[in-house]
Amino acid sequence: MHSLRELAAKAGVTPATFVRLAQALGFAGYPELKRELVGRLLPGALSYAAKAEQLQNVGDPTGIYDQVLAAQAANLDATRRANSADVLRASAETLERANRVWIVGFRSLYPLSFYLHYVWSFFRRDLFLAASPSGVLDNALFAIERGDAVVVMTMAPYSRDAVMAAEVAAKAGARVVALTDSDMSPLAPYADHVLVAATETPSFFHSLTAANGVIEALLAVLANRGGAKALAAIRRTQERLQSMQTYVDPLVRRNP
Repeated sequence: MHSLRELAAKAGVTPATFVRLAQALGFAGYPELKRELVGRLLPGALSYAAKAEQLQNVGDPTGIYDQVLAAQAANLDATRRANSADVLRASAETLERANRVWIVGFRSLYPLSFYLHYVWSFFRRDLFLAASPSGVLDNALFAIERGDAVVVMTMAPYSRDAVMAAEVAAKAGARVVALTDSDMSPLAPYADHVLVAATETPSFFHSLTAANGVIEALLAVLANRGGAKALAAIRRTQERLQSMQTYVDPLVRRNP
């Protein structure tokens, strides 16, 4: 996971040594060896084009639907096994105790960050959505301080801004809860708690079904821990939504 220079320094050899090693193993150079190893350790790190090429080789596409749904089921099961109830409880406790909470997710993770912020705001006010669908780091992140907490999420290929946000938060003394796809994610060194979601899919783009499941579970635990105070806040929010006629009534179907 390190650059060639970093790896050589850790091993106490020159960078050229690793270049020769890669060539001896049949690779053009160290970058090709690194891509091979990273692809084995983090399958989601394969390029979109490489996975799309694999998808073209499936042949009859009629089975893709079943394959995708089977992958989602496997991802949910793997994610359940990867995250113990204790990890989820500890993450919720850290967030609950924070003075303020910042939620960070970019690009494909923006919908999940928005969902977390939206649902959580039913019973907590001091939340900040420091995220953007375009992948732009919000300057508001620089207001993070000790006593705050940050939920930051990214999957391979990892967002540079998401990693930067985790680093900024950690250096400020805030607590960091990371949602990512592996304990080897670049978010992990900055995180107090790491929640892992499997992302495998026959498609060319990583799956977020399991990650969404983790967010839903985290919200449920937070609401449960909130007790009577959270319940009262949810009721107030629901009453205001109803008074604003936010939702339409279900249509009554007429018999033909």
